[in-house]
Amino acid sequence: MYNLCYNFSQYIPVDVKLNILNVSTLNVENLQYAIDEFQRELNWKEMWGVDDAIHRINDKWDFNVIENNDKIFGWVWYNPVIKELCNLYVHEDHRGNGIGSGLVYSMMNLTFRKNIKEIYCKVDDWNVAGYSLFTRCGWVAR
Repeated sequence: MYNLCYNFSQYIPVDVKLNILNVSTLNVENLQYAIDEFQRELNWKEMWGVDDAIHRINDKWDFNVIENNDKIFGWVWYNPVIKELCNLYVHEDHRGNGIGSGLVYSMMNLTFRKNIKEIYCKVDDWNVAGYSLFTRCGWVAR
């Protein structure tokens, strides 16, 4: 497991040109479809579900998504209690277009505006692409 950190002391918000939405009301059907797509691709044992998403939203977590034709194809969560960005995902058909970094920067911009000084994330050892993405966005090992 990689433990990463971002310190906002020198941060300048990044202009994210993608239409990334901060979601506070879930479309359960669309979210379930996206979760099913994720599981078809990765079959991750620790995957959260719609009920978990509802609890997270109720607990004031931030949830940023990107959609096309009302279909979610990427997301990232931020847990404000432990200041952790988590569960970053972009569907395999949409990778390599800056969407992952757009999602990361969108959440970094959001937390920066909330005057958070430092945020964290964990990246599984097998997720070399995820680790590389975070380090390109300025995150460092802690």
